[in-house]
Amino acid sequence: MTGPTSRQYSWDRYELKYFIPEDWIEDIKKDLAGYVQYDPFSAAAPDRKYAVRSIYFDNDTLDFYYEKLDGLRIRKKLRVRTYGDGGGEPVYFLEIKRRYSEVIYKERARISPDLLLPYVFGRQSFNGEVYCDTGLKRLLQKFSYNLEFRDLRPTALVVYNREALIGLDNPRIRITFDTNLSTHPFPGFDDFYTPRLIPVTSVQKAILEIKFDQYMPGWLRNIVKKYALYRQAISKYCLCIDEIRQTGLLAGYSKNGNGVKKEWKTSY
Repeated sequence: MTGPTSRQYSWDRYELKYFIPEDWIEDIKKDLAGYVQYDPFSAAAPDRKYAVRSIYFDNDTLDFYYEKLDGLRIRKKLRVRTYGDGGGEPVYFLEIKRRYSEVIYKERARISPDLLLPYVFGRQSFNGEVYCDTGLKRLLQKFSYNLEFRDLRPTALVVYNREALIGLDNPRIRITFDTNLSTHPFPGFDDFYTPRLIPVTSVQKAILEIKFDQYMPGWLRNIVKKYALYRQAISKYCLCIDEIRQTGLLAGYSKNGNGVKKEWKTSY
């Protein structure tokens, strides 16, 4: 499986997240019947689930992590994402995800390993000198700028299983159930499919995400009301950092680190 391959480079929509018991998933899906269908990648998966694998970038003082914890209304995340379990030829996506109050803006472009390795994981400055698609070039320039001036590096691999549904009448309505969250600290490019994953034990529930443009349709609002779903500020990246901290691998990090870099520990 290679995962979504859309050539769309940027879009915005609302994104709501909820913790739910895993045994609610089937009941909620029954209530959704008639309004949604599986997205093509869940439809093709034997159990309707596929693995999402993302490497998140942050700096030594974990600025992006603390921006989320502090509840900043304007913040962003940088990541590289792929899908599946490593079979076939993996497809990679470069992503910058921004939040402006309640709205999510995402820039995303497919990127090949021959660009990922030097300019993202190798932190080589990218000034548009390599021929590539215009949308990717623009995004890679932004990514490279942030890597250099915010001193970002790969901080956590975030892995989970996703079951994804889209609206029958409006495929921009997207409902996903995410389970089995796990992580790997300080990953390199070769770690996307590492078996050395740390389960995120603090999460004993599934994560339900609802995405839509402008307004939530009435049938979906009724389901949220029926299950008394309580919207929460959930970040899989932050949950993974918290789990890594429990291992002692990030014990030296603090919010006010005074610029002192943590000596990373990578054995566990």
